[in-house]
Amino acid sequence: MRSRILALVSVIATGCMAVAGCMTTSGPSTGTTDANYNPNDPAYAEVATNPATSQYYTEPNISYGFPGDGLSDSSDSSSTYLASYTYSPVSTSAKGDAVALAVQTATQSLMVKPGIVGTGTAVASDGSQHVMVFAATPTDAAAVPATINGVPTEVRVIGRVHALDVYTGTYRPTVPCGVSVGNSRDNSSGTIACIVVKHGIRYILSNNHVLARSNDAVVGEPIVQPGRADNYGQPTGQVGVLSAYKKVSFTSDNEFDAAVARLTVTNSYDEADQFAPSHSWQNATVGMAVQKVGRTTGLTTGTVAATDVTLKVDYDNGQTATFVNQIFIADPNFIQAGDSGSLLVTQNGNHPVGLCFAGGTDGAFANPIGPILSYFGVDIAGTEN
Repeated sequence: MRSRILALVSVIATGCMAVAGCMTTSGPSTGTTDANYNPNDPAYAEVATNPATSQYYTEPNISYGFPGDGLSDSSDSSSTYLASYTYSPVSTSAKGDAVALAVQTATQSLMVKPGIVGTGTAVASDGSQHVMVFAATPTDAAAVPATINGVPTEVRVIGRVHALDVYTGTYRPTVPCGVSVGNSRDNSSGTIACIVVKHGIRYILSNNHVLARSNDAVVGEPIVQPGRADNYGQPTGQVGVLSAYKKVSFTSDNEFDAAVARLTVTNSYDEADQFAPSHSWQNATVGMAVQKVGRTTGLTTGTVAATDVTLKVDYDNGQTATFVNQIFIADPNFIQAGDSGSLLVTQNGNHPVGLCFAGGTDGAFANPIGPILSYFGVDIAGTEN
């Protein structure tokens, strides 16, 4: 099977595109009309931002848990977390004006070159900040200057970044996070990041290229577990309904590749490797110890090597998208094809940091989690630490 989306450099996303999140075996299948589609469902209307014209909607039957279970749902009236976050990126001045200006200069002057796929901020062993540049080949790397505006550069040869089998089985009646998932009209597989909540309704969070077929899906399409790539391309059981996604732009900058799907089965907010994410998220910082659970590689750990990354990501449709404010983990084994959609959390406290979506030959990339939660108006279901 081939990966559809991980950010490999040309960065590949981990779901179903050049991003590291997707495994895929063939093109999309045809869908079938569902007579139970109900466009007047208020829970559907409050989340879906796409046209309510889907032929594939299946009315879900959702279990809400019980009071005090630590989830922000309609049974837990004490919750103060629901849709309570506002994303506040780290200010440029906090990082050092000289380094911030150098990164900006690098982005503007180097990203126009085909062989340069990304730029960002990194920290040297002595604690000083510098510019990190991601190159496709050693030849491209050799052309990067040693300093930019007097600030040292660090060059990593990471190849082309693309959107991208531990947890490939069927999980019922409880579906944990970190396992295989996909759109029923696509022969691909990515990863369930976590469960998010809005007004008492639970949703699966993953990448657009995992759940929404890289902008091609219609709200209401069935979401299945495992993804069809893990069942020889044959249909698998429905666990959700596509509710909303942010389209990936190929003409302007993106900050994330994400989608949500309303659950139609019982879920566990625990990751498959038995830890639960925290309700409270954090901004990524260089040197932060992180981990993730993914469909292909399971539990892996790593360290944030760069932030504020501007990145060119190749998608399977032959187009390239630019992402800004991204997170880089310098470990080629941190995510592999099929891990797209994995939730990036801190090793200390399991605080969500990002959504893994792409990878290259030398490391992995993640979207910052704050803008995603803010865009969909959701809260992460998990522990209250």
